[in-house]
Amino acid sequence: MRQSNSMRQRGALLGAALFLSAAARAADLPPPGVEISYEDVLNHPDDMDLNMRYAAQQVDRGELKSALSTCERMLLADPGQTRVRLAYAAILYRLDDMEEARRELETVLRSGADPAVLRDAREYLRRVEGRSQRTRLLGRVSAGFEYDSNRNASPTSGQSLFFGVPFNLNGTSLRRSDTAMIGAAGVEARRTLASQAGHELFAGLNYYRQEQTVVNTLDLQAYAVRAGAAIKGPGWILTPTGIYDQVLLAQKTYLSDAGGSLELRKLVNRRLSLFAEARDVYQGYRRTLDIPTGDERRGPELSGTLGVNWAMTPTMRLDGSFTHLIKRAGQSYDAYRREAVRVGHAWFMGRGAFLAESLILGYDCYQTADHIISDDRRIDRNAQADVTFGVPLSFLSGRFGDVLWTVSYEHYHDWSNVTNYAFYNNKVFTLLTYQWGVGR
Repeated sequence: MRQSNSMRQRGALLGAALFLSAAARAADLPPPGVEISYEDVLNHPDDMDLNMRYAAQQVDRGELKSALSTCERMLLADPGQTRVRLAYAAILYRLDDMEEARRELETVLRSGADPAVLRDAREYLRRVEGRSQRTRLLGRVSAGFEYDSNRNASPTSGQSLFFGVPFNLNGTSLRRSDTAMIGAAGVEARRTLASQAGHELFAGLNYYRQEQTVVNTLDLQAYAVRAGAAIKGPGWILTPTGIYDQVLLAQKTYLSDAGGSLELRKLVNRRLSLFAEARDVYQGYRRTLDIPTGDERRGPELSGTLGVNWAMTPTMRLDGSFTHLIKRAGQSYDAYRREAVRVGHAWFMGRGAFLAESLILGYDCYQTADHIISDDRRIDRNAQADVTFGVPLSFLSGRFGDVLWTVSYEHYHDWSNVTNYAFYNNKVFTLLTYQWGVGR
């Protein structure tokens, strides 16, 4: 349900770096660790391989305008270098010069270049045409399979407390592994307003469904609606968003929440951005046949997050954040505060493939003890680690270029001072996702 389309949106910058780097690697140049200086370029202005590697260094450092100038010098010396012209167009695209990028791409397409260059030029031209449209519609449909080693979150100790007295678990209370079929779909519309700053309006709807094989009481459906605006200023973006979610367990509504969030993102430079987000959502939990105390969790949830995103290289991204959350509830033993630290890393491996990892460390402190279970106030220390590999199925056939295959592993461990809530589980799941767009 948490979504990120950023992995498909870095194609322009990555493309420029990969085109330039590939040509540099193919030449008889100094080892990759040896940096090319501007003086080297001045001393060998006609050495196309040297200039190619120098431009690759500039793109890698995020110096796009300087890389643009380097490409211009190479094209003045030899206008027939179609790979350089394609990289030049990709950098223009990244700099939002759509008209000039279109002209350069059309020149490449008329040049009779090799099929790989023509294919990439057509892809960039499609992106340019999409960026030029003010209204864009994006959609996806996913289907997959999941294995969970402890679907019912059974305590690690094999025991459960009742008025402080431990009882051995048995039957369906013991750890139960399970498999599930997963389906998801989403659609998002974005509209660029007629302003020089490029403000945007957006709205999206996502649906998720998980059908368990054994633990049917945990069959899950979720709807998520988001709508808001991206207000852009010099070096910053302010994003107010309206939120509505509905969650069903075993076909019965368990949670409906509504609220909003406000994010401020500061663009320090082309590689580094800082952000702060405030979120306020009222969670309307309901009692169900399987969870008769569900409505005791009803109440607002407020959180604040500070974070950073850093593009270390054109193919590596690192992000981190700290979140403070306050959950209020109808019963004080369901109310808690939470501190969590998240660190994430993504490696864009080329041709749309990626590897993403994240680690979340959390500390949850509940307001009072639930004396029916224990006289100890519940305190949880938890960790969640996950890794995802994804690759477009274009390696099978170009017709499958819009289909993404992902496989993920997740480990969750909760060290609680109340044995009822101390557990761990492992998940493995895989998805096939078809993505489409109008005006993208």
